Amino acid sequence: MGRTKVKLEWMQNFASRRQTFRKRSKGFLKKVSELNILCDVEACVILKNPFENKLEIWPNQIGDVQRILMRVDQTPEIERNKNIINLGSYLREKISKIQAQITKVAKQTQAMERNKLLFEYMKGKELTDIKEETTIYNLIEMINSKLHVGSYRLRHMKEDRKRRGKSLLWDINDAYDPSTPSEDFLYYASYAMESKSKTK
Repeated sequence: MGRTKVKLEWMQNFASRRQTFRKRSKGFLKKVSELNILCDVEACVILKNPFENKLEIWPNQIGDVQRILMRVDQTPEIERNKNIINLGSYLREKISKIQAQITKVAKQTQAMERNKLLFEYMKGKELTDIKEETTIYNLIEMINSKLHVGSYRLRHMKEDRKRRGKSLLWDINDAYDPSTPSEDFLYYASYAMESKSKTK
């Protein structure tokens, strides 16, 4: 049978508490000794045995313990505390990470909404249905971005086919200029904005 999992809380039974202290303190000192041997780590342990009213130390030689404690005492306070994080610093770091995640998710959500909106207008939805000017500007920005990527891809394909002795079905110069949106889109966007201003 497996061991019963011990609940981490203060033991009310005196005998059980004393037995647990003996077993765990012995195991703890053994682990520190192994850490010292395997990793060449300087360490010392001072345990106050509440059941026998005595101190248990490791290493067994008090001189070794005093030497390690003296080194710790001589270490500058800044050096000793450089890895200590107080509650305020911890919370500020957590809040900063959460805010960064929120910003990232918000940008992803905004991009998804723009793509959905662009897809709807590509399917035939009228630009005159747009109520906000920023929506039109966002669509123009998105189209410019996609045209830029498409033009770059076509240029790359053309260069690749030239190396293989082939040519594209149509020249890259016939593609949209990525620096400006299409004239048709600008016309309908302007028309939608003018219609919106007249209805105010």
